[in-house]
Amino acid sequence: MQNNFVFFPPSPSDSSLLPTPYRSLSCHPLPTLSLFARSLTPLSLQDIATRRTIIDKVDVEAKNLLDTVTAKMVEWEGKLVALGNAKDKAKSLMDAAKLEREKLNGEKTVLGTAEKEGEAAAKVMIPPYEREIYVIAMIKKKILDHCNSGGRENTEQTN
Repeated sequence: MQNNFVFFPPSPSDSSLLPTPYRSLSCHPLPTLSLFARSLTPLSLQDIATRRTIIDKVDVEAKNLLDTVTAKMVEWEGKLVALGNAKDKAKSLMDAAKLEREKLNGEKTVLGTAEKEGEAAAKVMIPPYEREIYVIAMIKKKILDHCNSGGRENTEQTN
């Protein structure tokens, strides 16, 4: 049986480029159409038609799948953009809350420092006033004791 698969170089003059074992193959003629047509039977023609129908059906299914997948991809890209926007909005809200916390923390620190300074100032300023209050309270007590004891009659007079 003759080999139907023959390698042919681009042009007959290039057969010298082929390795030695393949140079003899370039001399074999191609099978003729009549030989090929004789090898086809009605059963093989029907088989080719069936295969072509199956290939067309698979091609249509692949196109439908491509359209479905493309539609889903567009849908999910939209959802991805929406989620990205929501993430950005949440991040900006989080940053605003963080700034508010830092501001309040700074105010708390300032108020705490002012309170400590006020306490220190009060500790310095209050003791003299406490002494004055004590002196005034003693004077008041002596006045009340004097008034309760009968007034001027019992008081020693100094001239």
